[in-house]
Amino acid sequence: MPTSLAEKEYAGLQAANPLAWMMTIGAVTNKGRPMEWYDRLFQHQILVDMSPEIVVKKCAQIGMTTLEIFKVLHACVHRTINAIYTLPTDSDVNEIVSSKVNQIMRLNHIPTDGKDSIGQKIIGEGLEKSFLFFKGSFMERAGIAIDADYLVMDELDHCDQKTLETYKSRIEDSEMAWLHRFSTPSAPHKRIDREWDGSDQHHWFVKCPSCGNEWFMDWPESEGMYVDRERKIFACKHCHGEITDAARRSGRWVNKWSMDGRPRGYWVSGLMKVTRRSCADLLIKEASSQPWFFANYILGKTYSGADVTITEGLITALLSNLRPKATDMCMGVDVGGHEHHYVIGNDAGDQQIGVIPYGAADKDKGYNRLYALMNEYDIKTCVIDGNPCTNESQEFAKAFPYKVYLSYFRPQDQAPEPFYFDDSVNDKYVVIADRHRVLSAVIADMSKAKFQLFLDHNDKWLQTYINHWKNLYQQTIIKPDGTEKQEWTSDDDPDHFALAQCYQRMAVGRYKQWEPVLEPYDTDKIEAEMSSPKAGWTPEYAERNNGDYDWYYGPVGPEDTDESE
Repeated sequence: MPTSLAEKEYAGLQAANPLAWMMTIGAVTNKGRPMEWYDRLFQHQILVDMSPEIVVKKCAQIGMTTLEIFKVLHACVHRTINAIYTLPTDSDVNEIVSSKVNQIMRLNHIPTDGKDSIGQKIIGEGLEKSFLFFKGSFMERAGIAIDADYLVMDELDHCDQKTLETYKSRIEDSEMAWLHRFSTPSAPHKRIDREWDGSDQHHWFVKCPSCGNEWFMDWPESEGMYVDRERKIFACKHCHGEITDAARRSGRWVNKWSMDGRPRGYWVSGLMKVTRRSCADLLIKEASSQPWFFANYILGKTYSGADVTITEGLITALLSNLRPKATDMCMGVDVGGHEHHYVIGNDAGDQQIGVIPYGAADKDKGYNRLYALMNEYDIKTCVIDGNPCTNESQEFAKAFPYKVYLSYFRPQDQAPEPFYFDDSVNDKYVVIADRHRVLSAVIADMSKAKFQLFLDHNDKWLQTYINHWKNLYQQTIIKPDGTEKQEWTSDDDPDHFALAQCYQRMAVGRYKQWEPVLEPYDTDKIEAEMSSPKAGWTPEYAERNNGDYDWYYGPVGPEDTDESE
């Protein structure tokens, strides 16, 4: 216990300032090395910032996890609190706690009762103890029973957002209510980028040693600095002098906006770290990396290339003032828990989009309107989402045999086509599709204007349709075998019209290449006598029941018509 006034004042400084506390205990990393500040002076302000809400948009491997672990441990040691530290998955929790947290606590002699586990640490001495919980986000109802004062969201962009909202609700009744979020970014206006946009946006300003011009650094340039590719240096736009390593290290944080209720925000770029990050090093890294990787993981910025995001301009470029005749119409329907989204059109493009809302009192769950649309537009083929209203969709398909198909998403990495109609199961009305590949195919068709939007510019649902496409972005995920895979995702933002559009294009593909001709039209007889056709795109022709009727099940073209026979 401190006795003298000086000791009490210093103890108070340690309690208020995590950096002072770390210097006092001689803080070391999980590998036993002293905390290194020379190359990371930009971390000082983030460490000592006691703002209740902090957002950090960062590059990879910049030390933010270690920094935040020390920061939350400081709060647990000097206060009596409950803290929750979230990571994307349970395996991330096991890895980070085992290799980093446990070692930091042991090597820095953090007081604990020794009865902790991977998911829970009890910190403090005497009767007043703090609880620090580590939780993964991809777990149903994770964290609901835990009240908290301090919440850390590590790698926000890779977490389940619904679970994070549950965690966030656990600090609402706390007087402290600290919320710290940090992550490498993904696509514009997603997760950490959205939080950063709403913050006061601190940038790391550096001063040119030659002329004194001061601005933050960016790649390939900002208003005050640029990358001189010929000299392989960072240069000042004012005098073209070199921005030296010393200048990069000794910058200062400058906020773009006043707080005024905003969270504190920091953009931590790889340009701030000097060791192994010279301009020459980064030029080599840029040349050898995918653009999205360099932006996200090296610069700590979002990437908005056409290969990973969808712009409003891509959609509006498809709008046409023409109003073609409504023939050979096909429909795609994305089924929802309280509304259905549909797209109607033919091979040339869309002619009708809309939403069918329904409530708990609607026993038909909006399907009566779908039945009406089938007849109103003389729909030739419809592909409808197989979930969540599976029973209703199955009955819908049975009401329109060989016209309505239920879609289910399954990975089809090795299949030649992104989707196929499986006529061997479930009364022959199922289409199996690879979500990523179908979306990629439709987006590619949109970029090449292979179909148009014959919609009024003032269409009630047009902006919603556009927004649903804009909500999608392509991310890279690491599979269990360590290989990478691209995947279109919208996080928790709606993408219903985009999926309805995919279903509509699948329906068009079905109608163009497979068309049943049934004479006479006897569904029970057909289902009873028909053998299972091959799944996929292989045409099949069969004569059934001694010529009572013909079944044509294949592509319809000039050479395959009744007239040609």
